[in-house]
Amino acid sequence: MFDLSGGVFKNGYIKVKGRCHCHPLGPPKLQHRLHILSKERSFNSQFIRLIFGDQGTDTVKYLFQLQAMIRKLTELQYSKGDQIDFTTFMVNKPIAHNIGTGINAKYDTIIFQSSAVFANLMKTKVRKTYNFLIKLLIVLATYGFIYQQLFHMRDMKAVYQAFVDSFSHAWFINMIILVSLLMILNWGLEAFKWSILIRKIERVGWFRSFKAVLTGVAVSSFTPNRVGDYFGRVFILEKANRIEGIFITILGSMSQLLVTFLAGTSCIFFLFLGHHETLLEYFNIPVYLYTYSLWGGGVLIVGLDVLFILLFLNISLLSSLAGKFKGKVLEKLTSYIQVLSAYSTRELLGIILLSTFRFLVFSVQLYLLLRAFSVELPFIHGMIIIGVIFFTITMIPTVAITELGIRGSVSLFLIGIYYGSPFEMPSSIVMGVIAASTSLWLINLALPALVGGIFVFSLKFFRRSANE
Repeated sequence: MFDLSGGVFKNGYIKVKGRCHCHPLGPPKLQHRLHILSKERSFNSQFIRLIFGDQGTDTVKYLFQLQAMIRKLTELQYSKGDQIDFTTFMVNKPIAHNIGTGINAKYDTIIFQSSAVFANLMKTKVRKTYNFLIKLLIVLATYGFIYQQLFHMRDMKAVYQAFVDSFSHAWFINMIILVSLLMILNWGLEAFKWSILIRKIERVGWFRSFKAVLTGVAVSSFTPNRVGDYFGRVFILEKANRIEGIFITILGSMSQLLVTFLAGTSCIFFLFLGHHETLLEYFNIPVYLYTYSLWGGGVLIVGLDVLFILLFLNISLLSSLAGKFKGKVLEKLTSYIQVLSAYSTRELLGIILLSTFRFLVFSVQLYLLLRAFSVELPFIHGMIIIGVIFFTITMIPTVAITELGIRGSVSLFLIGIYYGSPFEMPSSIVMGVIAASTSLWLINLALPALVGGIFVFSLKFFRRSANE
């Protein structure tokens, strides 16, 4: 009945204690009597490979309870070398050893004890407790931050009123639905990109990747510059090294940052080129100095763009460079960075292409929202300004609690350039810009973070160790 591939407790050090009328119960008799028990209650083969590894002290008063206990124990793992105490004794109607089998299934009580493994059971309980507490803290922080932004932000009442005023128009509702669908496409592309990147260490399907991405959004919602995204995703990995997963996630973020830099710097050049009169008045500098700065800056932008593209496509050099440094910690870190060398130039170009699609998607989202709130911008001019907005927001270090305000301020200043004055615009335009930037935050970040908070409860922050 209780077999470890060739005998009762073959692979463990078994200490058998038996008392029935003061007679010792030796291993051969014990095995025989357990066999009789299995006959009397018809235990089937699924209970055969039982391992008493992670079970602490427990008492089985009746045989049906023994069945339930066996089911529970078979789900646990056994650590070879643990000492297991197995004690049997008779209750109620003891039977002498010289009568039949000396055991009666109706009246036996069997006690399982493990002196070495009780600590493992406690570790499992502590691990589960810590897992739950971390999940709860993340969810509370995520929902608390979103609540604070929604109900305590200075301009939120005005934004709400702008929604109410525009909601009566069918075209406005259609715009919101379209932007919401683009949100799914936006994060769907990011999930696809991450699944491609992470397959170097573990196969992750698109849906699991989508859950990981939304979980990362939830964790990053309350962290500076969204660094929590790197850590939020990797806990969905089941077997792969999570530190390697963090570096792979950073690689994906670097690709998005690269595209934002390329698009943003190019848009800055065209913004300064197309709105020189407004900017000359704003900066109050001579025309020749502005012209030299513009074209000098253009050359610098091209040089930096080419440099950053080459650095990204040769990301494997980072692991080679890290290997030059000595030290136990740095050597350990280098072993994790080595995973970046697994990507070919073709694969990295594909990642850049996916990041470019994402950038276009959320740029179009903001443009549609600006139009929905009656901020009239020609498409080309609007996309140039939006490119600079995303570049500026990305480059400014922010904490989560101030991010929404910074989004609105940057958007107002840059759109004000198009209207001829960064600080003097009609109130309707000002409110439209704030409402559009806030709506984009709600649709692209707040809503996914709320959904990601639900997925947080499926994460495992602590894995089972090998000996548990």
